[in-house]
Amino acid sequence: MFGLRGHFFFLFLLAGCGISQYPGQPGVLTDKHSKLDFETLAGDGLYVYEASYDNRPKGPGMGAIVTKYYPGALTYTSNTRTNADGSLYRVKGAYKGARVEMISLPQQNQILLPPESTVLLFAEYDLSMDEVDSQNIAEADLFTPSWRSLTQIAKEAARMKLAWLKAAELGERATLQYRVSKVRLGNVEYTPATSVLIQSPFAQNGMQVQPKREQLLEFVDFFEANFPKGYKGKIEFELDSGKLVALTMGLHSRKTAKEAGIQVVENSTQEALEAALKKLGME
Repeated sequence: MFGLRGHFFFLFLLAGCGISQYPGQPGVLTDKHSKLDFETLAGDGLYVYEASYDNRPKGPGMGAIVTKYYPGALTYTSNTRTNADGSLYRVKGAYKGARVEMISLPQQNQILLPPESTVLLFAEYDLSMDEVDSQNIAEADLFTPSWRSLTQIAKEAARMKLAWLKAAELGERATLQYRVSKVRLGNVEYTPATSVLIQSPFAQNGMQVQPKREQLLEFVDFFEANFPKGYKGKIEFELDSGKLVALTMGLHSRKTAKEAGIQVVENSTQEALEAALKKLGME
């Protein structure tokens, strides 16, 4: 399975990206609303991500990963937005008004998309991230730590997060800013026409981008021409400051996902998607 480490630093293309693979938290059984603590604020709306899974011993694992979109939203939800005093305010319930853009069913090797979906790229994670869950049913052993110390992969993720923090410039409203001038996927280099500005809350649990649709489509064409069956591996970002930061990730477009054998269904109605969420207990 592909992986993304470094949480929100997934190019500037998450403005048109859904999540197709995600492992979930070790030992957790989610209940209805389990929201990944990561959002993408694009020029025309807000993307949020939810998951439903049973990771208890002998549990069936991941059920579904949902990408939702709030058209016209101008800011993050309170799960991600930094308040005027610099703190984060959390809520557990889902906000109404979202449109289902994508449902990934990893065990069925299937991705469901409505005809009007704006999702063009699929990200695959192999490491869980922070979540805001309505309830963890599997809390009977709450005071029995499941890990005595951080695993090596967790330490690597923490080091990468620290590296991205050090590479940032401090922008308005105490945001982290990055101006990306080049992106290297293995030995293939992509250079946008102009540097791309990425902004994030200090907690690194969201990303704000302003790419034009034309820029996104241009990258998709570049990606499909160079990686016809998707990409997995190291990504390097060259910043205007001269600093170089990197992460390991997996990426598919609709076309490359199909070439890799994933069933991509592009004609699911909103009613059918919402019915599927209800069946999964994620309504």
